[in-house]
Amino acid sequence: MVFADHPILHSPYDDPARHSATDARRTAAIREERGPSARAEKASRGEAGSTFLVTPSTPTLTVKILEYTGLDTSRVKASYRKVADAIARNDFRAAQVKKLVNLSHGRFYRARLDDADRLLFSLVRHGDEVCALMLEVIA
Repeated sequence: MVFADHPILHSPYDDPARHSATDARRTAAIREERGPSARAEKASRGEAGSTFLVTPSTPTLTVKILEYTGLDTSRVKASYRKVADAIARNDFRAAQVKKLVNLSHGRFYRARLDDADRLLFSLVRHGDEVCALMLEVIA
């Protein structure tokens, strides 16, 4: 027979006895309940039955798009706009971004435009703003 060093002291089917909730200012407040009787009292008063951890949403980071002077996107205009919009809203997964490794200078990334074309870009920071510098369309 195996004994656990840290056994589970609560049932997975009941509400947790202690949890964290957030108030209107999104600051954590600790609230304790004492077993099923506290839940029954809340239900009789018509209060919400489930009280679980509510985490504040993370602020969304937008990326400013900068284009290199000689950047020619005429062949892939629609896919370039789609990828640039995804990068601008910080959705690197939708843009299929990969970091280029084994480079001696700088941090460069590539985004997939279509089956044959890729977009080369770099992320730079100016003050507290993050910018994506679009460098070249690689065929």
